[in-house]
Amino acid sequence: MLAQTKTLSENFDNNDLILVDRLASGNGWSMISGPLNFLYGKQAAYFFNPTDLDKIDATKFDNIYFIIPDQSLALYEKFGLPEKLIPQKDYSLQRSYLDTTDIDTTSGIFSNLPLKSESVTQGKIYLLKK
Repeated sequence: MLAQTKTLSENFDNNDLILVDRLASGNGWSMISGPLNFLYGKQAAYFFNPTDLDKIDATKFDNIYFIIPDQSLALYEKFGLPEKLIPQKDYSLQRSYLDTTDIDTTSGIFSNLPLKSESVTQGKIYLLKK
């Protein structure tokens, strides 16, 4: 996913704020905001509460972008945010992970070895209207 995150970072300038939905990668534990910030010099933050948008000083940034997977858009609709967003570009992230669905939740023991699985998360990059 690191190479994909680098490609995604090329959509933003250094004085933009990038608010990354918690499921932008398809998994809340595979957060791309850290690499966007530390490796690629972007001002990116993990974003999960739409009401926090009012607490951000937008004057400090040239643009504010959201990276939102299609599966999370309903959350933002509840808060009326889509009317404030301009779709910019589709994105897609593929990730590999170990599927642990065969774990016995009582004993914590796998009934089978974990299997390597793949998933693709699709969404959009949105620009916040000024």
